[in-house]
Amino acid sequence: MPPSVTIALPVRNGENFLGRALSSIASQTLTDYELLISDNASTDRTWAIIQQHGALDPRIRAERLDENVGAAENFNRLVPKARAPLFKWASHDDVLAQGFLAACVGALDADAGMVCCHTTTALIDATDAVRGVYQGQPGFAEADAAERFERVITVPHRCFHAFGVMRTDVLTATGLIGAYTGSDRTLIAELAMRGTLGMLEPTLFGRRDHAEASIRKHVDERERAAWFDPKLENAPPVGPTWRRLLGYAEAIERAGLGWTGSRPYYEALSRWIAGRQHAGRMKREMLAKELAVDIL
Repeated sequence: MPPSVTIALPVRNGENFLGRALSSIASQTLTDYELLISDNASTDRTWAIIQQHGALDPRIRAERLDENVGAAENFNRLVPKARAPLFKWASHDDVLAQGFLAACVGALDADAGMVCCHTTTALIDATDAVRGVYQGQPGFAEADAAERFERVITVPHRCFHAFGVMRTDVLTATGLIGAYTGSDRTLIAELAMRGTLGMLEPTLFGRRDHAEASIRKHVDERERAAWFDPKLENAPPVGPTWRRLLGYAEAIERAGLGWTGSRPYYEALSRWIAGRQHAGRMKREMLAKELAVDIL
């Protein structure tokens, strides 16, 4: 029988926190899961840590890549390997409280219209000290799909739902993680088109902020693009706001709603473009000579 949940953990050079993350997964009260790990050509002790935990837990299926394929592919390559109806990406530096899986699975089982579930989140530092709590944003469970889509793309929020528990068949119908900054936000918007996004209490998820986190380590746009996909290291950088616009449009087209069904989403997208914040960014990116924005 397949497991209830597939947990997929992509990692590269994660020796600093990987053991803690794996221990938190092993401590879940819901034990009917499989854990897929893809070591993206790590050069530290990551593979040794994976082998150590794998020797003790037959639910772990791990693979080590010989060449760095980038974060996007390392995330996405695990999705087709999932055997369970529910799926969760895990990060090597985050921590799950014991009841996280059980709470999210229970909520999804109780609500067929929910496609992704997460819990309120403790913001932790390198020592596991809690520095704050993120409650999430209201409106991601609105009944109207176009309204949910618009709220996800316009309301500032942290993209923690990308690490929630999702319906595998819904996830596989999306564009997954794109090789560009903000693609997790695009994915969440596409999920919102297909169902509601749950945010549960109590706080059962620890999101770690530390100096080696990708968002802090790769600040330069070229460097960040290469983190997503090494082949982009020498490519002209694309304006991130313009690239996200294209990602949203691709998500709408993938839904196959036709013009009438797509119209509310494109109207929402036009309001996103017209918003002061995004309009200003797009103008600055257009004027920056080093950015290639001819992607549309």
